[in-house]
Amino acid sequence: MSDYKKKIDEIYKKKNKIKYETNNYILNLVKKKIIYYIELQKYECQYIIPSFILGFPRYIINDVAKYIIRKIQKGGIDNIIFIEPNILYIEWSKLI
Repeated sequence: MSDYKKKIDEIYKKKNKIKYETNNYILNLVKKKIIYYIELQKYECQYIIPSFILGFPRYIINDVAKYIIRKIQKGGIDNIIFIEPNILYIEWSKLI
């Protein structure tokens, strides 16, 4: 394997790691909000995906939204709607 190929692989791995960390950071913010609303005995909430977060690289909101929706749905909440440009509507009344 050439030195260029190794360097390219390192750059892509680093870039994917940063993207994963950013997506997970925002996912954890969404989960905290859902838990807060559950404690208030609410059955829905909205989360506004920030345009940027200080200390994190730029990201594409649509990609973050897709990631969050996929992960939240795996957790059992099916009713998630992405409202352009950056709002997630999350509803879990069917779980209760």
